Amino acid sequence: MIARQLLTVGFRLFAIWLCVAALQAFSLVASARTMISFLDDTPWSGLVFVGVFIVIAVIVWALSSPLSRVLTSGMQSIGNARISATDLVAVGCVLMGLWWLKEAILPLLALWGKAISLSEDGGKSAFALLGAEGKVSVSLYMLQIAIGAYFVTQPYKLATRLVRHVPVVSEPEAQG
Repeated sequence: MIARQLLTVGFRLFAIWLCVAALQAFSLVASARTMISFLDDTPWSGLVFVGVFIVIAVIVWALSSPLSRVLTSGMQSIGNARISATDLVAVGCVLMGLWWLKEAILPLLALWGKAISLSEDGGKSAFALLGAEGKVSVSLYMLQIAIGAYFVTQPYKLATRLVRHVPVVSEPEAQG
């Protein structure tokens, strides 16, 4: 697999992620429309945000090959290069970090949005309304965001540590 193909696959995975994020955005908008004044009070107000996500995803998918061609135009054509174990582990670290970020940021925003909307009605601060469990959840989401950001920003540092300490296993000899 050449670099251009890897980049194209990455763009297409991003487009798929945008479609999944569109569904999550719809639920976020539906829960937040009571506290945001510029949205209608209709259940379909989230469709605008979903539509934007879907349109961007379609554009990214359609332009993934031309974008990867443009971005890799200055690279040497090396054909089917072998990918090292460190490269594969680094890609895994980035993907895992992005997944952790997605899994932490959206629920944190939803929790914080609910607390803010309830604080306006109850007269208490949003932080006070979270309670002990909410504060623990916020702390865990923040920790997950920090770990995810580290995995995304330092993948080769992690990969070299992980690959360096892997024992070398020799192939078993053929019996026969």
